[in-house]
Amino acid sequence: MSDVVKFFTKTAVSAARSLLLSEVKGGVKSFINAKRAKTIQDIHQEMMKNLGYTTAHYAVNKTTQELTYKPSAIFLHEWLTSSPLVKEKIVRDEESGHVYIDGELASSPKKLDLINRFIASTNIKVASLPSHMESALKMIELSDFNATKFKTALTGWDPNRESIINTFLPTAFGEVLATDPAYATLLFRKWVIGTAKRAMTPGVSFDGCLVLRGPGGVGKTAFFRNLLPEPFHTRTGEIFCNVKNPQKFVESIKGKTIACFDEMSVLDHYRAEESFKQLLSSQNVDVRMAWAREERRYALRQGFAGTSNKAQFIPDQFFSRRLWTIDLREPGRLNFDYLFANRTALWQEAVYLAKQNESCMLSVEEQQLVEQNNAAFIVRK
Repeated sequence: MSDVVKFFTKTAVSAARSLLLSEVKGGVKSFINAKRAKTIQDIHQEMMKNLGYTTAHYAVNKTTQELTYKPSAIFLHEWLTSSPLVKEKIVRDEESGHVYIDGELASSPKKLDLINRFIASTNIKVASLPSHMESALKMIELSDFNATKFKTALTGWDPNRESIINTFLPTAFGEVLATDPAYATLLFRKWVIGTAKRAMTPGVSFDGCLVLRGPGGVGKTAFFRNLLPEPFHTRTGEIFCNVKNPQKFVESIKGKTIACFDEMSVLDHYRAEESFKQLLSSQNVDVRMAWAREERRYALRQGFAGTSNKAQFIPDQFFSRRLWTIDLREPGRLNFDYLFANRTALWQEAVYLAKQNESCMLSVEEQQLVEQNNAAFIVRK
């Protein structure tokens, strides 16, 4: 055999031996990896331990079998809404677009705390996490922060206790109340329960505007301005706007649970009666909020109220049934001490009755009664 043939034979044998050895090693390695590979059950079990839920945002290293999570705003949003650590603790308010964490406005320290919790759960440490967090918070589904707060803060009414609603208005105004106390209490009870329903469930049907009519100085505006207890005491006030402009109207009532049309100024705008009448029978307003990119449906969450010094202020009898008018007189003034001492109990009872689904709508007979009592307040033409 020539030297050339020997050389090529030796080379071929060596190559074959190397190839065989490589195949053996690869086979052994594959066999070992296959034996140690994590099953889908193993992966889910590890996810439950780390995250508290299972996700599709992961990868498994084929060599080390280490489970790693893929950083993204979508994964962070999923974690915010699925992890037992933070689930249901984050609310994005549909009125303002603001995000609340554990009931407080999402500040930089609170966001940093969320990021640190996320890192501890996922071991993801990338510089883009803060920007991912901002994007993820914007993806949080809109809900009503105040509604959640109202439901929980004003619980605790004892149904065996003597009613506050049935005595609140006559006691608060005393001799100032000119309207029959039983009739005034009927309207006030319906209105308080309706306002509580709207506060807890924005968009529910409620078509009455409680109006206090009487001379100046008896406490009409002050009554509505101070009627809500803490922490809702800032969610009431007077509104002055043209109700024919949906955006300006919603911007005026935004952040309020009681919206008071002081001196019924809403009727001073040209041909506003029909718009106001429609508003009082509406549950929603289609409008583009200042912070939103597109028009959306704003669910009304306000109890509407009004005041008037005029003897006649109701435009026509068809408008009458929407304005639940209570008449006040001189001398005298609202009992502020009683109001402040009993307003929390008032709303606790209202929340309780609202949860019991007591109606806030007038029956046909009650509507007729309102029209009869309002006859004296209709503008004479």
